[in-house]
Amino acid sequence: MSHSMINKIFSEFLNKNFRHYITIYTDGSVSPLSASYEFYISELHMSFTNNLPASSSSFSTECCAIIEALIFISNLAPYNYLIASDSISCLLALKSNPLNSHISPSCFALNKSPSYFIIQITQSNFCGSQAI
Repeated sequence: MSHSMINKIFSEFLNKNFRHYITIYTDGSVSPLSASYEFYISELHMSFTNNLPASSSSFSTECCAIIEALIFISNLAPYNYLIASDSISCLLALKSNPLNSHISPSCFALNKSPSYFIIQITQSNFCGSQAI
């Protein structure tokens, strides 16, 4: 299946199931000489990118992308936000909150189906800040 077909199917899935959500796409990247992470919010026409030490793991870059996105949306108006990540290990780690991320596990609703995991953020609940 082509990359464009996968994107089309994913977009249709989001439009059908999460029409009233702002979707935040996150990604981390590691190469022998660098490491970075990014999040992108198409509805807000904005993206954020940052570098990490080249020795960073893929897991670290993916988690940083998600955490930075959560921190960013904690300062936005209350709304329904959906984090779209390809890192199931990070989503599960953040759900169990073993990281010192200062994110309350109560802000997550982790849904599992046979083909996808989704962290659905209907309210941001970050240490002392109520933005959901």
